[in-house]
Amino acid sequence: MVTVFFILSFPQAASALPAILMTQDVGSRVNVRSQPTTQAPIVHQGMTGDRLQTLQEAQGDDGFIWYEVRFEDASIQGWVRSDLLQLGTHETPIRTGNYWVGPVGMGLEVTDTQYRFYDEMGNREWEAIATLQSVMDGVVLYGDEYWCHSELPPPELLPGQPPTITQCTENGWEWLKLEGVSP
Repeated sequence: MVTVFFILSFPQAASALPAILMTQDVGSRVNVRSQPTTQAPIVHQGMTGDRLQTLQEAQGDDGFIWYEVRFEDASIQGWVRSDLLQLGTHETPIRTGNYWVGPVGMGLEVTDTQYRFYDEMGNREWEAIATLQSVMDGVVLYGDEYWCHSELPPPELLPGQPPTITQCTENGWEWLKLEGVSP
């Protein structure tokens, strides 16, 4: 005689926690599904840094805990795996790496706990990362300038678009037209 056991997992109400979508890559999309499984249809694709509220949780058949979430700035609701969420906050963490304002010879070098400004003259002293302000995933405010992470992709250049350069803004990289230059 063979005895077979099944483990059933039912969604459990979770106290509503703030959360943000998080991935390893700046600008990545996260699949939001209709049920807590990768086999369920995708109902939406969120962006790294999107703010949400958790509604309930369930153990998935893939071994992960899944959270049913609602996006704060939309009426979209669905399921996201726990490894793609940062629970308990709406603050987007500042990623390590290099940040630039645009095509100039200066930048910010950021570690987990500190950062320093550098330019043609060399490096300044390290400062506490708490003095940087996270604007969105891959964008920080330092002084009165927006700085974009070196891995944040630039916007797509459209065919026939005049020569341009990129500059970091509160929305990420944006194209700026070069004055006096024609296509």
